[in-house]
Amino acid sequence: MTASEKLLAELCERTFLSMWSHPTPVRTDNQKELCDLLVINEPYVLIFSVKAVEIDAKTDLKVSVDRWTRKAIKASAKQLYGAERAIAMRVGLVSADRSHAIPIADHKQYRVFRIAVAVGRGERFPLTYGDLGKGFVHTFDEVSLPIVLGELDTIIDFTEYLAGKEGYFQKGKGLISDGEENILAVYLNRGRKFPDSQDILVVESEVWNQFAQKEEVVRKKKEDAESYVWDKILDEFYRDHRNGVLYHAEGFEEMEYALRLMSKESRFARRILSHELLDLVGFYGKPTAKSRILSSPANVTYVYLLGTHNDSDRESRMKELQLRCFVARSIVREQPIVIGIATNPYTKGAGHSYDLCCLEIAEWNDEKERAVNRIKEELGYFRQVATKRAGYDEYPTAKVT
Repeated sequence: MTASEKLLAELCERTFLSMWSHPTPVRTDNQKELCDLLVINEPYVLIFSVKAVEIDAKTDLKVSVDRWTRKAIKASAKQLYGAERAIAMRVGLVSADRSHAIPIADHKQYRVFRIAVAVGRGERFPLTYGDLGKGFVHTFDEVSLPIVLGELDTIIDFTEYLAGKEGYFQKGKGLISDGEENILAVYLNRGRKFPDSQDILVVESEVWNQFAQKEEVVRKKKEDAESYVWDKILDEFYRDHRNGVLYHAEGFEEMEYALRLMSKESRFARRILSHELLDLVGFYGKPTAKSRILSSPANVTYVYLLGTHNDSDRESRMKELQLRCFVARSIVREQPIVIGIATNPYTKGAGHSYDLCCLEIAEWNDEKERAVNRIKEELGYFRQVATKRAGYDEYPTAKVT
């Protein structure tokens, strides 16, 4: 793995998490590398190709630009299109070390994004992007990619940006910019939208720096810090599964589905979900409740359950979590999926454990409602629910004193 490929793998593992990121996957039909990195998180497939190209500065500029475009961008596009074709043909794929297969479902269920990373352009060469023959190719360089993945560091935030950019160009709009990070600043400044008013948008070179220095943007990054609790939970479950120490290992397919749904939460949603979990376990002070129900923008209901300081009866904790999820499905009728997370009260320096369950009931009926009422009556689970609407601001403004 080259230095550029290693950097890409590290960035994407942080953004898309190790469960769904596959550096240099290998085709089983010809034992060749499919691409430099593949992210598969249904319904999204992200295909990355990295090309590091150096062009002699003494070479004629026109010749240099042609050579750069051919080697750094067109070669990536060719690899991206080829990888997409292999995926559509259901070619078998394995990890780079051949330790495990990479599952791919019916390609018709996926939304594919093609990403070229051109390294070494400096200030001499343009980044060509758009439809390069067989679909839209997004092109980044070694400066813009860490910035974009640092700002849009969840799969939902990143793919929404890519889809918005593709949609902008599909409307026949034009955009001129010397760096992808400046295009990102325009998108974020406009509430995660691209402008419709201009046919051609010229983006100044300092737009990103101006955006990143705004007080509310700096506060956002600070307040996002606790959101990474969510990422750690996802990675912890996957790590325990790979190491063979997962407590409820027999249900990993269901667990992977739940983790995949959890990974679709935006960074802002993760901030809220993490804050509420930390509050429940007593990170900010003494716990005030045993369980909590939250409704997510991703159309998922979450149930948090606070267990005891030790793990003496994980089975009982899991059973209670499942029953509470069933009751929560009755309370939040418009959301058919409920994910439950159980853990221990917070003690500084002490360990913890997690239990996870996922309940999906498309249709609700009177029989289920009667079962819920029995659970409420006999066990007291969510018999009385206090509703709270908490106010959160993605880009917090300064407090007036």
